[in-house]
Amino acid sequence: MLRELSDDGLARLFEFAPNSFDFTKCRRIWTHRWSDGWAAQVSARVVPADEELSESDGFNGYDWMVDNILQKGDPHGEVTA
Repeated sequence: MLRELSDDGLARLFEFAPNSFDFTKCRRIWTHRWSDGWAAQVSARVVPADEELSESDGFNGYDWMVDNILQKGDPHGEVTA
């Protein structure tokens, strides 16, 4: 899944001050575990503009984890608009 973010959004996502870090080297992973033992892992990185990505089917109904990470920095709980 690909999301386009501003420099401020990238700084917030990777927990760095804007313009103080090389975002092309940033990577981060979040984990969400359920009580039944199932777990999901979401990883993020900055994709260079010239990199070609393969087609994605998304998160198959779990896009709310990505939305949560972008909105509050944590994959837990469902986002309500």
